[in-house]
This record gives sequence, C-alpha cells and structure tokens, in this order.
Amino acid sequence: MVIRVFRAHVQPGRQADFEAMARRLSVPLVRKQKGLLGFYAGRPLGHSKDEFVMVTLWDSVESIRAFVGPDWEQAVVPEEERPVLLDSFVHHYEAYATSED
Repeated sequence: MVIRVFRAHVQPGRQADFEAMARRLSVPLVRKQKGLLGFYAGRPLGHSKDEFVMVTLWDSVESIRAFVGPDWEQAVVPEEERPVLLDSFVHHYEAYATSED
C-alpha cells in the first residue's frame, strides 16, 4: 500500500475559494480513480491557516501512475485551482503498518 500526501498553501484570504473548488473538482477526480483505497481531505486548523491536505491510500505505485502519468511523484492540481495556490507538495510513503494489523 502507498500513502500519498498532498499539501497546498493557498493565497491569504482564498481558503474558502480553494475549499469550494477542491470539493467540486479534486475530490470527485480522486474519488473515481482505480486502485484508490481511501482518502482524507482536510482544511487548516490552528496556525496553518493557509495549508490544505489530501492524504490518499493506493494499492500500488502502478495505480498512482495510471492516475498521474509517468511522472507520478508530481502533484495533480486542476487548472482552475492553480491561481489560488502559492505552492504545493506531494510525498509518497510505503505503508508498513495499518490500524487493521
């Protein structure tokens, strides 16, 4: 299992805009991918007022490649969301334990 963590910093004052776009564009896009085992999309709390996160769980790197393409370590950001972002990051981890173990 592969854990993919996407983080995005939005422009100050654009949090509501980004969340609305993500709910309309990114969440449905991710939700329909083959090989996706689950995901969590989160809005900021506390001091990180401008950072959003999406944590996805995949059955394999091949499933991520099918979604992203050959450069699977890059973030996927719909064109409409890009103007409100300052930057984004994506990291991958191989799961070695789960809550079900």
